[in-house]
Amino acid sequence: MPLGRSLSDQWRAYRAGAMTRKRAAELEGLGIVWDTADAGFEPSLGAAQAYYELHGTPAAPRQATALDQAVRQWLTNIRRPCGLGKHPIDGDS
Repeated sequence: MPLGRSLSDQWRAYRAGAMTRKRAAELEGLGIVWDTADAGFEPSLGAAQAYYELHGTPAAPRQATALDQAVRQWLTNIRRPCGLGKHPIDGDS
C-alpha cells in the first residue's frame, strides 16, 4: 500500500477513535501530527508575543512577521468563532 494512503487510513482510524493508544503513540514517535492547528499553536503564540513586545500592540499589519512567522493571519484566525479548533469552548458561542 502506498505510504500516503496508509497514513490517511491511520488518520481516519485515529479520528474515529478506532486506534489503540499504543499505535497512536508509535505513530507520534515517528513524528505524526494528528492536529496541525494544535502543533502550530505554540510557535504562533510565541511569534504574536514577540510582535506585541516589539510594537506594544497585537494589531499587526497585513505583512507583519515575528520570529520568521506571519502574525496577522494567525491573529485573525484565532479571533474568529471556533478559531482555535472545530468546536467552541463551553460558554462561548
